[in-house]
Amino acid sequence: MGTTLSTPRGHETGTRPDAQANGNRARPDRAMIRQFIDALYAPAADLPGMVAVFWPTSEGSPRDIRFFDHHNVDGIADYAARLAEDHDVYFQPNLIDLAQIDAIRDRHGRGEESEVGVVIGVFGDVDAEKPGSDKHYPPRATLDQALAKMPMPPSIIVNSGLPDRGVHSYTLFIEPVVIEWA
Repeated sequence: MGTTLSTPRGHETGTRPDAQANGNRARPDRAMIRQFIDALYAPAADLPGMVAVFWPTSEGSPRDIRFFDHHNVDGIADYAARLAEDHDVYFQPNLIDLAQIDAIRDRHGRGEESEVGVVIGVFGDVDAEKPGSDKHYPPRATLDQALAKMPMPPSIIVNSGLPDRGVHSYTLFIEPVVIEWA
């Protein structure tokens, strides 16, 4: 399998492993965030596109959304690290078509499928067993075994939530796919 990043809080953004287990938010690890963003978008180096980075409201709507040219790895990492000090941070992995940004901003959105301009890979978000939950998720070890058996294992695996609580998997295409909507 590919690279695994450990993120006790902050989802894809990356946090330092010295997070306290008492519910305090971990300090964001800007270097880890930069490493992740750089690995994610390196195959699309010659293509245009924007990345939406935000933190969600309790209803899931984007709040404080910012759009970055995907070549601006430092800008994305700085903003995500700043947000991660106080919030869970989300982003749209596939690149948004530059021509769609104003429409997305006008409706206070975060980008929809029809606004994607470049597909860099496929992604998964899978929860693992949570003590005390009435939901029946598989144990984390089962998730790891399933990911290892995939015909195309993930290029990047991000530990999401508290330790051993889930994964975000990213299987990157060797060559990104440019979408030309009719």
